[in-house]
Amino acid sequence: MTALPPIGFWSYHRPDGAHSDGRMARLHELLTHEIYSLVAEPVDIFRDLETLRTGDAWEKEIEDALDKASFMVAIVTPGFLRSEWCAKEVKRFHEREMQLGRELIFPIEYVDIGEYRTRRLHLVKDESVLDLLVSRQLLSFTQLRHEDPGTPAIRRIVEKLAKDIDTALNAEATVPATPKPAPPPPAFPEPELVRIAAGTFMMGATDAELERDKVPTQFWKEEQPRHKVTIGRDFALGKYPVTRGEFARFVADTGYAVPGPVQVRVPGKGWIDSNTNDWRDPGFPQDDQHPVVCVNHIDAEKYAAWLSGKTGKTFRLPSEAEWEYACRAGTETARFWGDDRDSARLYANVADASLARALKEKPDPERFFTFDDGFDFTSPVGTFRPNPWGLHDMLGNVWEYLADDWIDNYTTGPGNEVPRTTTGSNGLRVVRGASWLDIPWGVRSASRSRDDVRNTDTGFRLARTL
Repeated sequence: MTALPPIGFWSYHRPDGAHSDGRMARLHELLTHEIYSLVAEPVDIFRDLETLRTGDAWEKEIEDALDKASFMVAIVTPGFLRSEWCAKEVKRFHEREMQLGRELIFPIEYVDIGEYRTRRLHLVKDESVLDLLVSRQLLSFTQLRHEDPGTPAIRRIVEKLAKDIDTALNAEATVPATPKPAPPPPAFPEPELVRIAAGTFMMGATDAELERDKVPTQFWKEEQPRHKVTIGRDFALGKYPVTRGEFARFVADTGYAVPGPVQVRVPGKGWIDSNTNDWRDPGFPQDDQHPVVCVNHIDAEKYAAWLSGKTGKTFRLPSEAEWEYACRAGTETARFWGDDRDSARLYANVADASLARALKEKPDPERFFTFDDGFDFTSPVGTFRPNPWGLHDMLGNVWEYLADDWIDNYTTGPGNEVPRTTTGSNGLRVVRGASWLDIPWGVRSASRSRDDVRNTDTGFRLARTL
């Protein structure tokens, strides 16, 4: 048995390292020291910022370092998974570990890799690299990545990693090495869901709530009479609204064309019809992690039918009763965080000081929340804290289309989870949750509205029948 020299390669995404406030560099330093304490000889773990000098042919230097290395530590961050160069580093060193006949790649999980194999696979540069990393025993830093590397918890993990690397360097070689088979990826990426248990709740608003929030009296009947509803079966609800990236996958697979026009909010002009804006370009910046907008309930139902066909599971729009039950999450206050408005800064992307500036409107406290959440328009899903049942963006960000036709009061129910339908709705569907554009009194668990058009503040989330 021949021990391999303690020469390592630190594979990471440089911008993510720069944004770690020095924690990645400190982790590299701690690991080098721990390995040295075991082997009592000089330890070299190549890290480009430490090793490369101005003027070096960096590609050749990195390739040479990979060819000399006896082990690799891969710091798996979002940037790492999106990086073409990081993928090349892993694949090149994997060829070397096959030659050495030992498993010598040690992934440190800075993000939840499982989520990237389900919801975010489209962001991964090379799926084979992700499969390789998942096939190895992962060292998870997902809960510790913001901690000071000098804390005892991190030091214990680094000490274990150093011992594992030392064991691998001294292990008996097998020729050729037999990698563990990667677990098969999901048949098709599914949205992340939260299981909602059956139960009973009070649907609608009390007079006291409506008075306290200064809801105009003409809207009171839409949220009354307050009544008991029994959700008779468990169901699953999307943890987030459907994103633009998820909707783009549907369009790419089916060729579906969302009909126009859409309604766009224009400063000084209000809502206007536009034939140039659509879900790809709603008139403000978005990326694939923002909720899709400029769609209506027809588009949402076609998406749900497509996803059901792809996965073999039944996806659909939630009913209005299911939605409010899930939004309230066992609470009876005006909002799932309480009756106050200002705590929205923690839980919801709403009309606030940043939007007032963007729309060039006065910061009226009855029109805009008084804080600044940093988002003029939509925000990436999951940016704000979830409700008590783990659902994000149930209030704010975008209105969400539901399965119910619009009925302007609760005199006919609902009494259970079944959607209400009527021939007199004129095609209007219920939307719930309010959006980045909505005034404070509208951002409440009981607040309701209706829509049938495609506009820049409305999207959807899916439910699944269990």
